[in-house]
Amino acid sequence: MDIEKTADAIFNSVEAYITKRLAPLQAEVKELRSRPEPHYCGVWTDGTYDPGALVTDHGSMWYCNETTSSRPGSSKSWSLSVKRGVPR
Repeated sequence: MDIEKTADAIFNSVEAYITKRLAPLQAEVKELRSRPEPHYCGVWTDGTYDPGALVTDHGSMWYCNETTSSRPGSSKSWSLSVKRGVPR
């Protein structure tokens, strides 16, 4: 038995296994990196907001899902991130 051929066969098997197992993780990392980075824009005012914008409106924080000029809570363009609290 040739030790180099055996070592090459083992290496190739391990490499194929690792490549197969890493492929879904690499795809997930690529998708996550393509998402817009959240950035706080302050209290909501009339204007256009891009995906990733975080604004405060009526005491709640909202995340912008798509480019919009609508007010938070009035369309699917916004997702509620933090609901306002109740004063005690």
